[in-house]
Amino acid sequence: MIQWENPLGWKELIDYRMTKPKLTRIFFLLTAFILIIPSALHSSINLAGSEWRPSRIGTSEVSPKAGMFVQFKSAGKLAGHGGCNRFFGQYKISGNEISIGPLGATRMACSEPVMALELAFFSALEGTKSFRRDKTKLVLFNASGTEQTRLIQTDWD
Repeated sequence: MIQWENPLGWKELIDYRMTKPKLTRIFFLLTAFILIIPSALHSSINLAGSEWRPSRIGTSEVSPKAGMFVQFKSAGKLAGHGGCNRFFGQYKISGNEISIGPLGATRMACSEPVMALELAFFSALEGTKSFRRDKTKLVLFNASGTEQTRLIQTDWD
């Protein structure tokens, strides 16, 4: 046993054999926390490299057959398909806040229902101010916290 005197003057006995396992456990837990938690936080807010399709825009359900998707690329670039036209733009994330746009798009004409849904999708994206991601689900909200669109991840990396 090692005797030592702490700064307050109390004498304590420390059994080195008892302290070493405790320190090893504390070191292991601290290392795990440092390595695992930041990567979990990073993956929850990093959208770069992911692709999503809308399952709902506003209060309207969207069929997977609509052919709509959005890709969050690296360097804040955005691309996708609105059901009729391809689109592109920029995005910026800070915490759970996100700004999208302005968006540009090709100018092909499609049937009125397809064009209306596409316009609603573009408007929802550009009106987004915050988001919540839960694994393969992404919900975008406007400035007042109203849900703009729900998306489902279509890539699995």
